[in-house]
Amino acid sequence: MSRQITSYALMALLFLTSTTLLTHGCSTTPTTNEQTQEKTVTESTKEATQQEPSQQEPNQQEPTQQEPTQDTEADAGMEAPQPDNTTTPDTTEVEKTPIPEPQKDAAPADVPASSEDYTQQGPLTLAANTQASPTLPTSTGCSGSKCKVFLNIDMPSAGNTTRKAPYPVIIFSNGFLLKAERYKTYAERLAKWGYVVVRWDTNQESAFSALAHNVLGKMLVAIVDWLDAENKKAGSALAGKLDMSKLMVAGHSRGGKISALAAQSDARIKAIFGIDPVDSAPPGQTNTHSAIKNMNKTSAPFATVGAGKSAGGFQPCAPAADNYEKFFNAATTKAWEIFLPEAGHMQFLDSQSGCFSCLACSSGSLQDKEVREITQVALIAWAESTLRGADISTYISGSWIQTLTQKGTATSRSK
Repeated sequence: MSRQITSYALMALLFLTSTTLLTHGCSTTPTTNEQTQEKTVTESTKEATQQEPSQQEPNQQEPTQQEPTQDTEADAGMEAPQPDNTTTPDTTEVEKTPIPEPQKDAAPADVPASSEDYTQQGPLTLAANTQASPTLPTSTGCSGSKCKVFLNIDMPSAGNTTRKAPYPVIIFSNGFLLKAERYKTYAERLAKWGYVVVRWDTNQESAFSALAHNVLGKMLVAIVDWLDAENKKAGSALAGKLDMSKLMVAGHSRGGKISALAAQSDARIKAIFGIDPVDSAPPGQTNTHSAIKNMNKTSAPFATVGAGKSAGGFQPCAPAADNYEKFFNAATTKAWEIFLPEAGHMQFLDSQSGCFSCLACSSGSLQDKEVREITQVALIAWAESTLRGADISTYISGSWIQTLTQKGTATSRSK
């Protein structure tokens, strides 16, 4: 436990150092090598830029669609972030599009063909990014301004014969001291495959005032409640667009643990996807709410991608006692594990530029863009299987994973 707390403290110290450097005009422009690694896997979507939160907060009452901002951001974890909107299409056309009625009797046509190629970007186009800033109930364990959360919601602009509204929902939780902006390509790629993806940021959470993990798990469940209410509310930007019966939670690092905790208390969650999840406690806290020890409390299928370099180095960012492997072993449902021996804990991010807490974590020889590509393909395949009933044997045990295994890039196991 002391090693885990020291690791968190090191990340916190790097975070505080970053604040000082940024205040004195330290450049966070990536090197040429970083730029090469950080090209997006999405051919039609630009890489997420670093944005600095402004003091103007999003509308707290209703989901809204806003024009993109041009501010820059460093991961501070101290201020409320402005949601990203870097791929916003014509909002007038989006508003004119009739909202389809929920399909009460789901047709078999919603099941994707077994020949779907999830290495592609997806058959649909993106709608305007929608933002909201609801205040969650104090029954979650939050208090005051920390009950406020900031949501970024990505969805398709229109469906097709097999992927149409209402869409399955995926809630994505980010890692400790990281912002939702750093996982933008994950959300946009999923949306192009016909999912509504909700990323969320906490408010005024810092290195030494971290929310307890059980509180964050309850806040995630409260976000599910909020989405369900908005889906039923006439005039809401989300009205009729969400299929809340097809709900998955996913997350990186701490976000993977929070996702598991939420699923352990809410049967509405039908699947879990952990990206190098970590079960460790926040700085200065005892891990009294272990997700690993309670994996038997959920019936949701579990998948995970683990990084081989996360448990190494002077201070492991994902200690072996709390990592992806322990989550997989503890799962009592259908489960799938992909292991990337030459990936590091922070190589899953869209960009590490300006992320000083990333310096605490080791990296491997695998290129960042390849780490993201493998993870995103697996994430899409898992969603298609658990929420739409697709056959993903090609990815779990077939040609896709076999090719990666032959290259020495990845290994896989399932149960």
